[in-house]
Amino acid sequence: MDPKGKWIELTGSDEERKKQLQALQAAVGKQAGQYLYDNAVTTTDASGNKVTNHYVGIRDNGPDGKGPSFGSINAAANKVGGSSVIPKRRDNRVGYSRVGRPDRLY
Repeated sequence: MDPKGKWIELTGSDEERKKQLQALQAAVGKQAGQYLYDNAVTTTDASGNKVTNHYVGIRDNGPDGKGPSFGSINAAANKVGGSSVIPKRRDNRVGYSRVGRPDRLY
């Protein structure tokens, strides 16, 4: 979780982040799970160092951009997709997050 509790942050090694994302994908189901991805965000800290954090992102209308909206797929996707939004990226993907653990939907 980010310090403000708005985004789902994937933490740890590449393998640990992959497992966390897979748990969230399983929680929202096969179709909705295809919309989720590891959204790497690189910033510069006060010392000038590059820092990369990984958050769960959601693709607009699916991997090919032609599917239904994420939140309309099922109740679990609606819960995840109905929360705070990570700013849009140039590739028109949008990230959403949910307060809580990736493997637990509220």
